[in-house]
Amino acid sequence: MIKFNVVDRRTFLYEGTWQSPSNDQAEKIFYYYVQPLTLAMTNEFAKQAIKPTCVIGVYGEHKFVKGDVITLHDGLTLQVTEQTFVYRQGNIAVRHLLKSKVQETQVVLE
Repeated sequence: MIKFNVVDRRTFLYEGTWQSPSNDQAEKIFYYYVQPLTLAMTNEFAKQAIKPTCVIGVYGEHKFVKGDVITLHDGLTLQVTEQTFVYRQGNIAVRHLLKSKVQETQVVLE
């Protein structure tokens, strides 16, 4: 039996917050790491800086915008750079009758 709108905490292990620059209220999100946090050296304005990057899978369909701020479970705050949707597998026999549903949103953070 599939329960909708119930987070599977075996997959989405971590709890963080998402905040849009135009919104004062932070929203709770559940996520897991698709690609773990990596650090890279960048040269910006003749200065070297360390730039963290990771990819997370967020439960459900969210309309992230570039520049939204996500605070991870360990307190690290990163900005959204891009998003992609992962759709739930449908029944192949009646696929043409059903609207595909978003299972998770994968987000690239920097």
